[in-house]
Amino acid sequence: MTGQYPMEIYAEVLCKAVNDYNYPTVTYDFERGVHTCTDVERKMYHPNMCEVEGIMKSQLLSKDIEKVKDGLSNVVYWGNAKDNRQNYRVSEFRKKVADNDSKLSVFRETVRNPRTTNLYDIKRIGLPQFSNMSFVSKVRMFLDPADFPVLDREISKLACVEHSPIRCLKINPTHIPIHKPDLTKRNNHQIYEDWAAWCRGIACLVSSESSPTHQDIRAVDVERGIYHLIDPKSPPIAQGQKNSDIVQQLLKCPEGWTLQMVIDFARRTDN
Repeated sequence: MTGQYPMEIYAEVLCKAVNDYNYPTVTYDFERGVHTCTDVERKMYHPNMCEVEGIMKSQLLSKDIEKVKDGLSNVVYWGNAKDNRQNYRVSEFRKKVADNDSKLSVFRETVRNPRTTNLYDIKRIGLPQFSNMSFVSKVRMFLDPADFPVLDREISKLACVEHSPIRCLKINPTHIPIHKPDLTKRNNHQIYEDWAAWCRGIACLVSSESSPTHQDIRAVDVERGIYHLIDPKSPPIAQGQKNSDIVQQLLKCPEGWTLQMVIDFARRTDN
């Protein structure tokens, strides 16, 4: 198919990719005084990502500074679940951020209203390992997964796609920088906001305009479906089609919609 997917096919394909997303659903129990992150008995497996999201959000928004530290540690832990340096990175974060670190208090105050917290608000706090797009956007997502996705190195592969919401994202060799918000130009901060709006818009269209048999999906689910399709290790989700070709089709938006129409639609319906 060279054109756009009709809405029903679009929804079916996207929801299949969302259901096939299989990133590890893990957190770590930091509450028992463990700081080295090497005790396998305290690695916690969860039945689904919704449970992981609930734990993370509760920790990140806690009034207890130690739980906030645990939440940020868990973002690092989950985000490195496929990396053999996972334990080292978590341990380094916890060594550098003491329980009474003033940056944790600043973070707690900054994210008090998750809906209005932006990436630069979190970046400028100066927390170790939370200065670039990949992990700051993970925090943003766990604060509000219904409305905000992740934008990491895997998703950044879409930056060179002509009809991509993150077209022209600026990527450094080792990271994706976060620029100070500037309404006069489309920098990485604005590109992330466009990506988030596109994911929200697609989620709303699929949930409201397709068959009622399709699940309700959220912005983060759209991102996870795309992430699954981009991953070269993911098996094909449709016979006779490459996942990379399916990604191209999904980025074209459902039939009758354009990239800008979806973004504008999302922003009109934002509360």
